Amino acid sequence: MAKALILHVTDPHFFEVEASPLFHDHKVTVTGLKQDSRQEIFGLTLELLSKRLQERKETLDAVIFTGDAQDRNSAGGHQELREQLLKHLAICGVRGDNIVATPGNHDVNRELPVDDKERFKEFMKTWRDNGAITPWIDGEENGDARKHRFEDPDKLFEIYPLNSSHWAQTTLTPSKAVSGLLPALQNRFDKKIDPAEFEQAYNELILPQLQKLASADIARVSPEQLDFVRNLIGQQNPKVRPLRIVALHHHLIAPSVGEEFRPFADITNLSLLRAFLRQNEIDIVVHGHKHVENLTYDYIYPNDGPLNLEPHRMMVISGGALDIRRGDSPLRLIRLSGMPGAPEVEVETIPLAVRGLNLEDGPRLKGRVWRTNHTVGGGPVIITGNDIDEVYSRAVRAAHEEAQGGMLIVHLDLEGPKTDERAKQLPFPHNYPDPDGEKPGDFGQDWVQSLVSWWQLSRSVLEERIPYIHGTRLERFAGKFNQMNRLIALLKQNKSTSRGIATLIDPTRDFTADGSKEDFASFCFIQFKWRSDGSGSRNLLDCIGYYRAQEFKHWWPINVAELRELQMQVANAVDGVPGRITTIAADARAVFTRTPGQVAVPTIDRWLDQAPEKLASLSMMLSGIPLPMEQGLARTWSEFLTDQQAAADASNYNPEGVPVAVDGLRMLERLISQFSSEDEHTTELRMTLRNLADQNERYEKSSRDRADYDKWAPAAAHYVKKLQALTNRTVAPPRAPKSRTTDRVESHANDASASKGGPLKPSGRPKTKTR
Repeated sequence: MAKALILHVTDPHFFEVEASPLFHDHKVTVTGLKQDSRQEIFGLTLELLSKRLQERKETLDAVIFTGDAQDRNSAGGHQELREQLLKHLAICGVRGDNIVATPGNHDVNRELPVDDKERFKEFMKTWRDNGAITPWIDGEENGDARKHRFEDPDKLFEIYPLNSSHWAQTTLTPSKAVSGLLPALQNRFDKKIDPAEFEQAYNELILPQLQKLASADIARVSPEQLDFVRNLIGQQNPKVRPLRIVALHHHLIAPSVGEEFRPFADITNLSLLRAFLRQNEIDIVVHGHKHVENLTYDYIYPNDGPLNLEPHRMMVISGGALDIRRGDSPLRLIRLSGMPGAPEVEVETIPLAVRGLNLEDGPRLKGRVWRTNHTVGGGPVIITGNDIDEVYSRAVRAAHEEAQGGMLIVHLDLEGPKTDERAKQLPFPHNYPDPDGEKPGDFGQDWVQSLVSWWQLSRSVLEERIPYIHGTRLERFAGKFNQMNRLIALLKQNKSTSRGIATLIDPTRDFTADGSKEDFASFCFIQFKWRSDGSGSRNLLDCIGYYRAQEFKHWWPINVAELRELQMQVANAVDGVPGRITTIAADARAVFTRTPGQVAVPTIDRWLDQAPEKLASLSMMLSGIPLPMEQGLARTWSEFLTDQQAAADASNYNPEGVPVAVDGLRMLERLISQFSSEDEHTTELRMTLRNLADQNERYEKSSRDRADYDKWAPAAAHYVKKLQALTNRTVAPPRAPKSRTTDRVESHANDASASKGGPLKPSGRPKTKTR
């Protein structure tokens, strides 16, 4: 990649009208004791800089001078600067025609009116007449572009000077009301004075003083000058877009927090100038004037565009001034590298020389000038943060809008747990599954832990129906290989390895020859990687999960909790600390329904693996057998029925699928047949469970499109209501049950009647078998 080296010079203020303090504080005058002047210190610094560049075998490609060679238009400043640059740096590549110069407010002859071309006489004579690149001056004829644009011979960068000092040191026109006071003023004095003589005295003595008081140091770049430069840029048609640099004297934004309290302290038409910089894709702005060094970015948004348009990012290099007492320097080197594709900038301050000492190394600041506003349409959207609630809300919004159907990368840097109790908790948004909701959701740590634990089971009775349970793929890949043990052993051996990976896709099992009728996990790949915390005191273990498709409103929080669970397991095994979590989704989406989707495998089904004894107790409770822990079972069963009812609500259709129970319902039917007598109630209960399981299984095996859903939902809703009514006959109502959806359910005591699928109500229990 190509490189370039530019020297930036600004605000030397040679031949000061009022001398500033020099380096040494000589309070008395001694014969033969002499101090270096400003010009001599500047020349010594250039001399030592020249030697340094020669030692480094570096050559200057250009010099940018951003004004104020003079001090209050004192003569000789420009000539002094040019002679010193050529005297010391010609050997390093400086020539008359690779200097870009723009005037400052001190370089203007304040005695002349704005439109007088003689205002810039010394500037023009010194720089333009000797081949330097200078700005177009208002009032000039459109000149040769080669005089107003510097082009790198390799066409990797170009510099455009702007004149922001055309209205500097301008005399404002006194109000007519002032001259109108002359007759009244004359009446205050001897009326015998000739009015003509009185007016002449006013014009010669008073008016000049008023004009000085009414002068203004105005910073402005005229629209005509912007038009001229815009046309210069438009003439370029390079194969590779060069780095574009603008040089001017005045600042765009104040480079420090210091306050300058005076009229016209900033560019008067700054909004127009910034719009010009954005429209013409200027990459770097170099300026002086404020006598403060700084390197920063400026972000320019369109004046009349929507707020979601990406801003134009531009680097701004602010230069200091020649101040011997404070040691401030007017010199800095600008190193460009990585051109044309990945340009970077390093700014190195050149400290002022002290006679008798070597030139010290100055501070260096670096930054990229990649054109971030030129992103490829449909490129990745990246969300970063360390607050899971905030990141969740943003990720859902991005998946629904700018990242919909595209790649969405979410980078979560969670703070470490502060207590042992918090260390056991998994990260989970408080407002799940409604990121815009004001109230917390109904999904607590117990629900999250239970669901994540089920997805990480190494064996499950549901494997035939759900063959992509994550734990079975990680710990029993192809039925036998434990990928987690492998990566733990690898991470223990090698702190720099990038091979701490595991895959959840088994091509021999998941793929078909033509890609039809395939059903495998969206979670495809996981990687663990070591990272130092910077101090070297902690070994952080980062976790990256890749998803071929990812739903963010319901699935993403579960995925993050699952990644954290795996991360903690591996970190504990390898003596590490859980670090960052990154999810990469190739196809992002957000489904705005109240039901969590298939990620929330119903509790009734999960109990087959995690708590089969609870299914047995539930079957006994539904059969009318009294149990000591009946309230907890009743609440869980009520929540399950409410969730199944919500899943069958047409407004909750989810193209990702809805959570439906199958195997748990079938097991309940079988267990009830063992615990209950064959009466009318038991037979109806078993038939309803069987019918709902059949409906759910048919829907689950379908394509699950809208037509399939609309066919399934009414039948499923019918059987769920029937189960609610049948349950009310045998089970006492649970205390304050809550829905598992974002819409909290009020107390079941106020719901509709049992015949309409209402609350659980106490009633007489049917006879049961004695066992």
